[in-house]
Amino acid sequence: MKAMDDFRFNEALDAFVQFFWHDLCDDYLESAKPRASQGDPDVMKTLGFVFRSSLSLFAPFLPHLAEEIYQDLGWGKEPSVHAVPWPQQPAYSTVLAKRGGSLLTLISRVRSAKVAHGFSLGQRVSWAELSFDEDVDPAELSHLISDVLRIDQVKVRKGPFSVEFGPGEQRSKPRAYG
Repeated sequence: MKAMDDFRFNEALDAFVQFFWHDLCDDYLESAKPRASQGDPDVMKTLGFVFRSSLSLFAPFLPHLAEEIYQDLGWGKEPSVHAVPWPQQPAYSTVLAKRGGSLLTLISRVRSAKVAHGFSLGQRVSWAELSFDEDVDPAELSHLISDVLRIDQVKVRKGPFSVEFGPGEQRSKPRAYG
């Protein structure tokens, strides 16, 4: 990380906290929960890599806490988190990153629409119809939104962004959002 190499620790910590809370916890972890709860090996491997790497990256800023977590979880062969090699960036695909970003943006927009219509994020909804302009596979998006946002049936079509929800656990008539 360039900020660390340049001894701009405040910038490095700010960038890392932004990544950890917003990108990892708000986006990826929320999207991965359904697959992780089923023990999907790809998700578990990714989460393990990211959390172990995150612990190493937090260690210079929170040395005692990082060490305590490292020792309690038994996450490595090294005697200390401070002896663990600095994480290396894995292979990166611009195409996959763009696709993942598009999916996360759409999930975030549907999540906001769900809350704006009085549904809690954990509340099951019977159906949703979604229109979007993004270049994302409708079947993949439908499955992901269904799993992540607890919507029983999701219909996806091309067009300007809008979402219409069917009844939820306590709601009796659909409302449109767009």
